[in-house]
Amino acid sequence: EGELCINYPSGEAFVCVLDASDGMAPAGSPCEFANVCNPGLMCLSPDFFPGPDCEGALGCCAPFCNTDNGDVECEGLPVDGLVCLPFYEDGQAPPEYESVGVCAVPQP
Repeated sequence: EGELCINYPSGEAFVCVLDASDGMAPAGSPCEFANVCNPGLMCLSPDFFPGPDCEGALGCCAPFCNTDNGDVECEGLPVDGLVCLPFYEDGQAPPEYESVGVCAVPQP
C-alpha cells in the first residue's frame, strides 16, 4: 500500500515506487513526474495523450491497458482517437508483459 508500479527508466521492467498521486491524478491530469499519476496510469507525453487539461504540461496521465482486450479499456476517456498500443516493441517485452499496453493516440 502507498506504492505504485512505474516503468523503469531503461524500459526493461516495472518497479514499485512511492505513490505521490494521493488519488488526485486520474486519466487526463497533467503530470511532471512518473509517480504522480493514480495507480494504473503512467505519465505520458501529451503528444500521445493530449488531454485537454495537459496543454503546456510535460506529461499527461494515461491508463495502461491489456492489448488482448483491443481498445475497449481506452473508451470513454477525455481524448478522442485513443487505442491500446503495445507498451513494448515486438519481441522486446519481458516474459509475462507481452500484453501490456497504454491508451494513446497512434503517431504517424
